[in-house]
Amino acid sequence: MKEKSIITLIAIMCFLSSVAQDTESFNKLLSENQLVFEKPEGFTECEVVKNPNLFYNYAMKHNQDSFEVRYSIVPLDSINNRVGDAMFIATLVNVSQAKVENLPKNGAIPPKDVKTQYGADSARVTAIFEANSTFAKDYKYCMMVFLHKENAANVYMSYLSNDNNHENYKKNLIKVLPALRFKQGVIGYK
Repeated sequence: MKEKSIITLIAIMCFLSSVAQDTESFNKLLSENQLVFEKPEGFTECEVVKNPNLFYNYAMKHNQDSFEVRYSIVPLDSINNRVGDAMFIATLVNVSQAKVENLPKNGAIPPKDVKTQYGADSARVTAIFEANSTFAKDYKYCMMVFLHKENAANVYMSYLSNDNNHENYKKNLIKVLPALRFKQGVIGYK
């Protein structure tokens, strides 16, 4: 019995140290790429799980609802500064496992809103779609927001749930949409 307790304690310590290291790396990425993050109330940091579809740097779960947010930050340089939309489509194919002609509905966010809300140069958003990939293995549905800021970063925000009810999604999105933005963005969401 004592051996099981020690093994359990070691496993918990390893898990907590890996989450702390991910948080430290995430905070460094934020700082280096002109981003700010404010974790909303009601959410708890959770483990980043490796998968072949979309690497992500940070994740948090709602404390009560089946709702998780994952953030992928890709720093830009002069070589990959202008491939944002193409990378978003490729990411959408990976996460949805759909063929390009059957991709989930998606579109550009109006430039004024992008600048005001997120401090970004451009952004795209998807409708809620079925995510049939390893990335979303514990969830059935996903919605994504993609932000691009030249000479800074591309940011992929994935909102995962087992409930595709638009009101439930909206309730949680209002809390999390303003959580990550480029430094010129304002806090709050209309």
